[in-house]
Amino acid sequence: MLIGTEAASSLFPELRALMKNPGGDEDTRELALEVLLSAAAYFPLVDLADLLDDGSLTALKLASRAVEKAGVAAIGASTVSALLRSLAGLYPKPNSRHRDSMSRYFIKTLIRSFEVADVAIFLGDLSEDLTCACSPRHAFLCNCRTARARSSANSSTAILNSLLPA
Repeated sequence: MLIGTEAASSLFPELRALMKNPGGDEDTRELALEVLLSAAAYFPLVDLADLLDDGSLTALKLASRAVEKAGVAAIGASTVSALLRSLAGLYPKPNSRHRDSMSRYFIKTLIRSFEVADVAIFLGDLSEDLTCACSPRHAFLCNCRTARARSSANSSTAILNSLLPA
């Protein structure tokens, strides 16, 4: 009921507290963010640092939604790069037998919202310290670029693969 209304502006402190509450219900946190994002006076950059510090799946979803809605130009490429690095940690570790059912589709939605110039920046930032961890005999046998054989040092390869055009 508050989305798009002027009453939302007077409730900024309460809505921000609901959104940033790590013990809160995921749906409540998402609705609070949607109300905030619908208000013209809300600038999501002020809350992104707290969401990134939280680092939970819900907090990273909220941060992704805020970036998607506000745009990279409004948030800043360095902050979005930090978000992408945090999102890389949501992918399972290599050789893990545990298969989680966690949806990471929101990452694809976020990446689709980027402009081409932004993608080039993020590719550079995320691949800066990328090294081969599988040590194949031949370069074409390297599995580091696939999600199956990531090491903890190369956890960003899943995000890098999503940034690259198909």
